[in-house]
Amino acid sequence: LAENFDGHLPVHQAMTTTPVTIESNSLVFEAMLLMSEHNIHHLPVVDHGVATGVVTSTDILRGQSSQPLLLIGEIERQKDLQSLIQVSKQIPLLLQNLISADARAEEIGRVLTSVTDALTRRLIVLNQQILGEAPMAFCWLAFGSQGRQDQAACSDQDNGLLLAHEPDEAAQGYFDALSHAVCKGLDECGYIYCPGDIMAQNPKWRMSLEKWQHVFNRWVNTPEPKALMHASIFFDMRSVYGPKTLFDG
Repeated sequence: LAENFDGHLPVHQAMTTTPVTIESNSLVFEAMLLMSEHNIHHLPVVDHGVATGVVTSTDILRGQSSQPLLLIGEIERQKDLQSLIQVSKQIPLLLQNLISADARAEEIGRVLTSVTDALTRRLIVLNQQILGEAPMAFCWLAFGSQGRQDQAACSDQDNGLLLAHEPDEAAQGYFDALSHAVCKGLDECGYIYCPGDIMAQNPKWRMSLEKWQHVFNRWVNTPEPKALMHASIFFDMRSVYGPKTLFDG
């Protein structure tokens, strides 16, 4: 009805056929993370494939004194970099609240990482509004502590870009501008530039799927010291933004 469908329409034509779900023994921060990643506010709760209830963002906010979902919601509402910088100044208070609530280190890492993910996605969206639509599908990759979802306070950046195919000169220019803008934005929000330059703004870490596969194969098959160092960073990898089908490839 909210979508102006006819009230006589069969439910199966209006429902979400494959909704994101969560199991009842999952932790609250896992529900928060799913809601943030998929930009949804309701999660069906299932046990062994049977729905047993629904948890909403409002339910979580009522029970969370630190209110990380509220902070993530604020991030998603910001319209420019300066407002994102102001919102990011609330992250130390979030960390303090989590520690005061005796949250486990694992929980703190997941919550802080979910905030970093939200900031990254918002920076990508805002800069695409300036630069225009991307010339091809891409994934923004997170490595290291963000990839493992165990970030601590004052984490630096470790990121890269996965491109659907080899870029031409125009596409290279687009992704160079986008990655520099996003990395700069993260730095200004408190996530300092990687001392080792493992960032999407470095052309070395912006590659097509085929080239990423070649690089990973070389590291695995040639276990020299530098390859082992890179493996320790890059093998903790997640896609923060972009089509899941490309990342799974």
